[in-house]
Amino acid sequence: MKTILLIHHCGAFGGAGVSLLHIVRSIDKTKYRIVVLCPVYPDEMINLLRKEECEVIGSKTSPKIFAHYNGGIANAFSPRTIKNGLDIIFDIKNIIRYMEETNPDIVAVNSMTLFWVGAIAKKLEKKTICFHRETYQKGLFGIRSKIIKYGLSNYFDKVAFISWNDFYETGNIKATKKVIYDRVDIPAYDNFDKQEARKILGFDQSKKYILYLGGMSALKGSEVIMDAMKYIKSDNTVLIFINNTNCIKKISGRQCKNLKEKLRYLFNMDIQKRTLNIYYRNRLQEKVKFVRKTSSPELYYKACDLAVFPSTKPHQARPVYEAGISKIPVLITDFKETNEFTQDGVTAITFKNRDSYDLAQKVELVLAGKINIHMIIKNNYQQAIRNHDRSTLSEDLNNLLTFE
Repeated sequence: MKTILLIHHCGAFGGAGVSLLHIVRSIDKTKYRIVVLCPVYPDEMINLLRKEECEVIGSKTSPKIFAHYNGGIANAFSPRTIKNGLDIIFDIKNIIRYMEETNPDIVAVNSMTLFWVGAIAKKLEKKTICFHRETYQKGLFGIRSKIIKYGLSNYFDKVAFISWNDFYETGNIKATKKVIYDRVDIPAYDNFDKQEARKILGFDQSKKYILYLGGMSALKGSEVIMDAMKYIKSDNTVLIFINNTNCIKKISGRQCKNLKEKLRYLFNMDIQKRTLNIYYRNRLQEKVKFVRKTSSPELYYKACDLAVFPSTKPHQARPVYEAGISKIPVLITDFKETNEFTQDGVTAITFKNRDSYDLAQKVELVLAGKINIHMIIKNNYQQAIRNHDRSTLSEDLNNLLTFE
């Protein structure tokens, strides 16, 4: 039996974490022993992985990501970039130790930001795979993206992309390139209808609910959707804002723990502060309901009338597929990088980047029945069934993990 070392980059539960769980569940356990290396803080992913059929290594130090992606470090010449590089250098010895202790046949990283791990694995004569999940950030000269692409080309045997956009944007590399779409666990969405889901969650059957799952994130657009709610005229419409519930507390400068947090607060750089300022300033307490993050979002999809993904930079969006399976419309920022899944008026409804008024107008048109969403919902559902059914992932992974 061969051993696979899967290296995951984030302790928080999110889209990449869902995909990791799907990978672990779909790999043939009769052929492979699975070992997952994952950060212990926060402990959301570690706790979920320990329920799976795999061995788990919790790390307080590893792995460190190369933080150049949409949502990562924007300035190549900033102190943060220098620190990021030093963190990776200091983490090399840890990654070597984990590989020597587990002695895997295959090393797979669950993010392109871990491309540097491939160099170590290759020196130890391991087969290497990268699950490429992020969208390339447009830098001033593109040097950091070229570094990533060089690593993908020279340190990996195979690279699996979650979209054709990322496949083509990577260009020609030595590694074998494949597209393996993110998946949705479809049966989980068939357990209840809207009325049942609302009863379980305690939602008002007469209200209209908007679902946002991005948390307090500048990339995911938390302040965009919050700002949109001040333009929503109907008191019968509620935003379900999925995040840690303690984020509804108003932030003050006294809560800052260090100089960095104090500066971010003073210069209005903290996304939580900016989002909550909109919330309190516009008295949105009756129109926004904060809900703690969940590893089973399907209940909320079934209870809500539409989903929104107002990302401020191009970002491949799992909510598009999940909304498709749930048979509700999805509203998403208009980026060319995502239109293979989200064609306006065909599989989704799009709006202008950072334009909260445009988003609010589209929401109101959908909820008022002034946009014909029936064909949009049908098209996105069929697309999700065709491309994102988790039951077909095992075959994709079996092919990916097979080396001649």
